[in-house]
Amino acid sequence: MFCDLADSTALSVKLDAEDMRDISMRYQTCCETVVKRYNGYIANYLGDGVLVYFGYPTADEHDPERAVRTGLEIIEAIRSLDAHPDVKLHSRVGIATGSVVVGDVLGSDSAQQRAVVGETPNLAARLQALAAHDGLVISNETYRLVGGLFELTDLGEHDLKGFDHRVQAWQVVSDQAMDSRFAARRQGIELTPLTGREEEIGVLKRRWQEALSGSGQVVLLSGEADIGKSRLAEELEEIATADMARCLRSYCSPYHGNSALYPIINGLQRRAGIRRDMSVEEKLDRLEATIEAAGLDTASVAPLYADLLSVPADKRYGVLEISPQKIKDNTLAALINQIKVQSAAEPLLLLIEDLHWVDPTTLEYLDLLIDEIKSHRVLLLASYRPVFEPSWTHLPHVTTLPLSRLSTKTIEDAVINVAGKPLPAEIVRQIVEKSDGVPLFIEELTKSLLESEYLTDAGDRYVADLPLPSFALPETLQDSLMARLDKLAPVKEVALIGSVIGRQFSYELLSSISEMNEHDLEDALRQLVESQLIFRRGTIPAAIYSFKHGLVQDAAYNSLVRAKRQRLHARVAEAIETKFASQITDQPEILAHHYEAAQLTRKAITYLRAAGERFIQRSANTEAINHLEHARELLGKLPKSAERDEDELPILLLLGAGYTMSKGWATVEAETIYHRAKMICERSEETLEHFPVYLALHRFHALRGELKQSDAVGERLLAQAKLSDDKDYQLPANVAHGYNSLFLGELKRAEKHLAEGVSYYAPDQHQFWIARWGEDPGIVGLGFGALTQAILGNTKNAVALNEASLNAARASSHQFSIGFSLWIATQVEHVLGNTERVREIAEDLLKLSLEQNFLAWLGHAMIMRGWALCLTGRGDEGLQSMRDGLAGELGAGALAHRTQYLALLGEALGSLGNPEEGLKEITGAEEVMAKTAEGYAEPEIYRIKGELLAQSGGASTAVRQCFADAIEAAERRKAKAWELRARQSLKNFG
Repeated sequence: MFCDLADSTALSVKLDAEDMRDISMRYQTCCETVVKRYNGYIANYLGDGVLVYFGYPTADEHDPERAVRTGLEIIEAIRSLDAHPDVKLHSRVGIATGSVVVGDVLGSDSAQQRAVVGETPNLAARLQALAAHDGLVISNETYRLVGGLFELTDLGEHDLKGFDHRVQAWQVVSDQAMDSRFAARRQGIELTPLTGREEEIGVLKRRWQEALSGSGQVVLLSGEADIGKSRLAEELEEIATADMARCLRSYCSPYHGNSALYPIINGLQRRAGIRRDMSVEEKLDRLEATIEAAGLDTASVAPLYADLLSVPADKRYGVLEISPQKIKDNTLAALINQIKVQSAAEPLLLLIEDLHWVDPTTLEYLDLLIDEIKSHRVLLLASYRPVFEPSWTHLPHVTTLPLSRLSTKTIEDAVINVAGKPLPAEIVRQIVEKSDGVPLFIEELTKSLLESEYLTDAGDRYVADLPLPSFALPETLQDSLMARLDKLAPVKEVALIGSVIGRQFSYELLSSISEMNEHDLEDALRQLVESQLIFRRGTIPAAIYSFKHGLVQDAAYNSLVRAKRQRLHARVAEAIETKFASQITDQPEILAHHYEAAQLTRKAITYLRAAGERFIQRSANTEAINHLEHARELLGKLPKSAERDEDELPILLLLGAGYTMSKGWATVEAETIYHRAKMICERSEETLEHFPVYLALHRFHALRGELKQSDAVGERLLAQAKLSDDKDYQLPANVAHGYNSLFLGELKRAEKHLAEGVSYYAPDQHQFWIARWGEDPGIVGLGFGALTQAILGNTKNAVALNEASLNAARASSHQFSIGFSLWIATQVEHVLGNTERVREIAEDLLKLSLEQNFLAWLGHAMIMRGWALCLTGRGDEGLQSMRDGLAGELGAGALAHRTQYLALLGEALGSLGNPEEGLKEITGAEEVMAKTAEGYAEPEIYRIKGELLAQSGGASTAVRQCFADAIEAAERRKAKAWELRARQSLKNFG
C-alpha cells in the first residue's frame, strides 16, 4: 500500500518550517496508529508518502482486505485531523497485490529499509497517483481477492509509467454491506455444485425440520480453514429460504476479537442499511425502521441499539441514566427478545461464522441465546476452526458436526463439477494429491488450470496440449497459507527446510541439514505440530513429519529466494548421498529432483538414469520412460561433446527397452531411439560399451522382420563377445544369434547358439541385462531353446527347457520376462499339439498383459488364445480375438512370427468351414515369408494350405504337392515335428 498527502492540497498561508514539521509528524503518527491496528509493516517514508507492506514480515490470510481497510481508515483519520487552523489535509492511497522478494537490510540508522524485488510496490505508487482527494485505488489482483467486501468503481485501464501493458484500476468507495465474507468474496461467481457432503446436508435438513416444529436447534460446524463450512451454510440458507424463513447472518473478524459484540453490531448495521457517511438522523431513522419491522418496542429498544452502534441519540431519546453493566444486560436481553419475537412470526436461521475470532461479550450473548432458543422456531448454525472449543456440546439440542476432508473419489467428482467436463487423469491426480480433500483448494486448483495455457477444450473434455509442469499455487490461497507459517516466525525456518525435502520428511534427514542444535530443532518441530501445520508419526529420532496440506508445503517452498532454495536442495541431496545410502538405491529419482533443483545437472542426469533402470527392472515402464526422457531433456541443455554422447548412450538403451515393453517390439519410438544410438556409436571408435546398442538393434531388426540385417548384426555381436573373452557378453550374443537363426528356419544353427548361450547363464549374475535389453537373456535363451527343440522333434528336451524358462522367469519377478516365458510356452504347447493347454496359458498371458499394459505381449496372447478357441468350438469369439491380435501386432510394426500367425488364422478359418477365406490368409503368409525370409513356419504354411485346398475341393494333385512341399521344407530344416504333421496329413488325404 502506498499513501501520501494529496498533491492538490493548497495551503492558504505560508507555513514556517516548524509548522510543516509538526504537520508531518502528526500525519505520520496518524498513519502509524492505523497501520499498527491492522498489523501492517511501514517500510519507509518517501517525502509525504508512506509505503506499507501487508504479508511481511508476517503473512495473514486476509492481507488484501486488511490493506484496504487500513487505507480507508487512514483517509478518514487524516481528513479529520486538526493539523493546523489554516490547513485541511487530504490523502490518496494506492494498493497492489503480488509476490515480492524481501532481501537484506539496506542503509543505516533511521534510513534502514529492506530491499524489495518485484513490481508490486511500484504499481501501488502509480495507482496512488491516479486517486482523487481522499481516494483509494486498487489493482485488479487486489480487486479479485477482496471480492464484494467493498463497494468499488471501475476506473478502466490506464497506461502507467514502468509498465509495458495497460493496467486495470478500481476505486474503493466504501464498505460493502454483504452478509458474510463468503458471500462477499463469491459475489458475481456462480457456486459449483456441492460434492461429497450428502451426509452433512442430511443432518442439517433434519435439524432444520426439528426447528420448524418449534424445537429450537444448534449445530456447531467445525473444520479447518477452507474445508467448506461457509459453503454448507449457504446450502442451508437455500433450504431455509425455500421454507419462507428469514436468515440473519453475522461473522466474527480477526481484527475485532476484543471489540464487544462486533458480529452483532456488524449484522445489525447491514440489515438496517446504516453507512458511515450518513448523518446521525439518517442512521437513527433506519435503526427505528428495522426495530419496528422486527416487531419490537421502539421507545425501549432504540436507545439501546443506538448506544450499541455508537450513534449519538441523546437529542432524540435522552440520556440512558443506568450503569454500563445494566446497559449491557438490557442490550443482550433486547437482542435475544428480538430473536424470540421474530421466530414467532416466521422461522429463523441464525448463521454466525468464524467463532474462533469471537469476542468475549458475543460469547456471553451466545450462552444466553442458545439456552433460550430451544423452544422456538430457530436454528443456530455456528462455524469455527478446531482451535475454538465451544462450551455447549453437552446440551441436548446441540449437534456437533465436524467436517472431514473429501475422499479421492469425491475429489474427482468435484473436479468435474468445477470444470464442467472431464480433465486428463494426470491433472486430476495432481489435484487430488495437492488439495488433500479441502474443497476450496480443489476448486482453486481446478480453476487455476482451466485459466492456464495448459488445457484445451476438446468439446466433451479437456486435454493437456503441453507437458504439465508443477503448477503454481493460486494467489487466492497464498496469503492464507503463509499466514499459518508466519505466525510461527521463530520456527518457520524448519518448515522451509522441510518444504525443500518434500511433503514428507524424516527427523533424521532434517537434523542432518538443519543448523539448529538438537534441543531447538525438537522444540521447533513440536510447535509446528501443535499448530497443525505438520503431522508427526513415530517418535524422535525415528519420527516422520508431513505437511498437513500439499499446498502448505508449496506456500513455504515458494517463499524461498531462489539462491537459498538451490543451496538447500544441494544440502538435501548431499545428506542423502552420505547418510542415507538405501534411498540412493530405492529412490534415485528423489536425488535427481534435488540435484536438478540445485542446478547440478550432471548429477541429476545420473540419478534419473538410475531411476529409469530401476523402474524397468520392476516393469514400471511408463515411469521409466518419463524419467529417462527427462534425463535426455536435461542432457540436451549441456554443450555438445563426445562426453555428452557417451552419457546419452545408456539412457537411449534404457529408453529403447522401456518403449519396447510398453508399446511393442518394433514401435516407432524404439526405432528413433536405436538409430540415434547407432549414430553415436559410429562417431567414435568401437568399444565393448557399444555392445548393448548393437544387441538392441539386433532385436529391433529381428522383430521388424528384417532378418538379414539382424543376422549380420548377430555375427558382429558374436565377434565382439569372443574378442572380449567375457562370459557376460557370450550369453546375450549367442542367444540373439540363436533366436534369429530360429526365425530364419536354420534350426540346427539355432540349437547350437541357444545351447551355448544358456551354458553361460547364471541368474543372479545376469539381471543387469534386463535394464540394458529389456529382458533376461537367459530366460529368452531357455524359451527359444524349448521351441527349437519342439520343432526339431525332441519333445523331452522341449518340455524341460520350457519348464526351466517358466521357473526362471517366475523366480526373477520381472513381469515382462514372465510374459515372454508364457508366450513361448504357448508356442511350445502348440507344436506339441496341446490345444487346450495353449488356451490356458494364453489367457494367463492376456491377463498379465492387460494388468501390466504390455502391448508387446497383448497381440501374441490374443492370437494364440483365439486360435485355441476356434479349434475347441468357440469360433466367433476366437476369430475376433485372432484378428484383433494381428491388427495390434501390425500396428506396432512387428512382422516376426507373422508367417505362423497367418497360417494359424487360415487353419482356424478352415475349422469354421471357411477354407476359401483361410487360403487368402495362407497367401498372405507366403508373401510375408518371401519379404522377411522367416522360414521356421514354412512347412506348416504348406501343410495347412494343402488341408484347406482339400477342404474346398481343390485338385488332388495340388493338395498332394502342398503336402510334399511341406515334407521337403521340414526335412531341409530338420523340423521333425512339422515333418510328422505333414506326413500325417498326406496319409489322411490318401
